[in-house]
Amino acid sequence: MKLITQISRLLVGLLFIFSGLIKLNDPMGFSFKLGDYFAADVLNLPFLLDYTLPIALFVVVLEVLY
Repeated sequence: MKLITQISRLLVGLLFIFSGLIKLNDPMGFSFKLGDYFAADVLNLPFLLDYTLPIALFVVVLEVLY
């Protein structure tokens, strides 16, 4: 059981690193996608629309480092 837990932790960690590197390749595209998420149709958080690029960069760096 401990082996399965360790393998699962490794796979999830690698998934986050891979996802962060893909987003790091195109931070502007990720910020556009965040803008879509913050729109009135989805999360209705229009006050965050001006901060999509800094949020995208923060999320990417956090995802790759942790």
